[in-house]
Amino acid sequence: MKNIIKASLLAATVLLTTSAFAVNKTSSFAVTTTISPACTINANALAFGVYDPLGVNASTPLTGSTTISLQCVDELTGTLSLDEGLYVAAGSSPVTPLRRMQCADADGSFLTYGLYQDAALSQVWGASTSSMNITGDGTAHSITVYGKVDPGQVQEDESYSDTVVATVSY
Repeated sequence: MKNIIKASLLAATVLLTTSAFAVNKTSSFAVTTTISPACTINANALAFGVYDPLGVNASTPLTGSTTISLQCVDELTGTLSLDEGLYVAAGSSPVTPLRRMQCADADGSFLTYGLYQDAALSQVWGASTSSMNITGDGTAHSITVYGKVDPGQVQEDESYSDTVVATVSY
C-alpha cells in the first residue's frame, strides 16, 4: 500500500510539474526611436570665368552657375538662404542683397554681381523672404545657384572674389 501511495504521489508530482511548464505568460514592450531634425549642406564654388569689360561684357552680363547639395530628413521643412557676402554695397539688405567681389589687391576696386534662384535671373536669392523654401525627402538634391556679373564695370585687371554663406534653417 505504501508503494501505491508513493507511486501516486510521484505521478501527481510529475503531472503538476509538466502542467507548470505548459502554462505560458507573456508581456509586450515598446520599441522606439526618434529621428532628430537634420540636414546636410555642401556649397560649391561659383567661378564666372574671364570678365571682358571692354568687349562682350561692356553691354552683356557675365553669367555662371554652381550647385548646393542639400539633404534633409523626410518631411522636414525649412529655408535655404544665401547671405550678402563679405563686400556688400551701400543699401544692401538680407532680403535684397547688393553683392560685390573685391579686387585681390584690396585697393577698393569691386565688381557687382547677383545670385538668383532661377535661370532667367529674375528671382534674387538672399535671406528671409528671398530665401528658398525646402521640404526634405531623405535624399540628396543638387540645387542650382545662378549668378550674373553686371555689365560695363571697367576696373583694374586683377582677380576678384567674395565669400557667400549658404544656410539651411529648419
